Amino acid sequence: MRKLTALLTSLALVIPTSLPNAAARAQPGDCAVLLHGLARSSASLLVMEEALEGLGYQVVNLDYPSTEAPIDELAAARPRIS
Repeated sequence: MRKLTALLTSLALVIPTSLPNAAARAQPGDCAVLLHGLARSSASLLVMEEALEGLGYQVVNLDYPSTEAPIDELAAARPRIS
């Protein structure tokens, strides 16, 4: 579970480097999932969200109470996407 949590919390750092180049346009149906790190909020990824949307990506910028609960509780919680 710790590896999964580490992967999810660092996902936002991986996305920019996984794009082929800064002008990479999304293909139909392409989606980017952003998940902020500890002591942050989804607002910390708004610039990245807007940049990806500008390239045509459907963006999901998840939020969770990273400053309101212990790490073990955050790791046990499952984000709900609607």
